[in-house]
Amino acid sequence: KRSNEALNSLDNVRTVGMRITLLRNVEAQKIQVAFRDSLIANNIDLKTGEIDGFLQAIAAGGEISNGSSLTLVFNKNSDGSESVLFENGSNAITEIKGNRGFTQKIMSIWLGITVDNEMAALKEQLLK
Repeated sequence: KRSNEALNSLDNVRTVGMRITLLRNVEAQKIQVAFRDSLIANNIDLKTGEIDGFLQAIAAGGEISNGSSLTLVFNKNSDGSESVLFENGSNAITEIKGNRGFTQKIMSIWLGITVDNEMAALKEQLLK
């Protein structure tokens, strides 16, 4: 229930930012697989251009080393669309544009149904 409330609360904000600092080295493919598995668990269609673009940006970001950060900034645009700016561990920024609800879809990775223990622990910390 708290997950649904957290995801639904995103309807009421124009901009959302998240910075994740990694405490170990993680291969890009492992991050992409974890994100993809979370999206699937939350019934998000991976075949849409916006989701595919997001996963491609994650893959293109390469390995993330210990102490590096990923930054995501979501914005609701005046035309009703939504976009995310993704800064990878090498500080390269990619913008992915999507339809209304794009923010909730991506944030379901952290606030929706979790697929592993580490993500579940992070979710609990985020919801406190």
